[in-house]
Amino acid sequence: MDYQDFSGEAISKQDMEFAKEFENFVNGRMRSADDTGRELSRAHRYLQQQMSKVFIGFIRQLAHNYRRGIMTTATSGHHVWRQKHTARLSKRSLSMTPTIKKQK
Repeated sequence: MDYQDFSGEAISKQDMEFAKEFENFVNGRMRSADDTGRELSRAHRYLQQQMSKVFIGFIRQLAHNYRRGIMTTATSGHHVWRQKHTARLSKRSLSMTPTIKKQK
């Protein structure tokens, strides 16, 4: 189950294809996560906003899985690292609320 209740809404074919392609890229063709992230940050500000939404959705889903115990059986170092940082990022991202100060 997803962290949101989509009431039976299915993921689009395009979204599924992108997720699989990105998975394949990360699993074998990516040279550096930092370099890839840096390059993605050079996109137009609207695209940066949209990519951020995808990232937050990913972190929220990982946190949901973690809370439900889906990731707790892993014992290798990278799984422990992911669990620890996902929980921390999720707590921050779910509580982040922009503060807008009124000008006098």
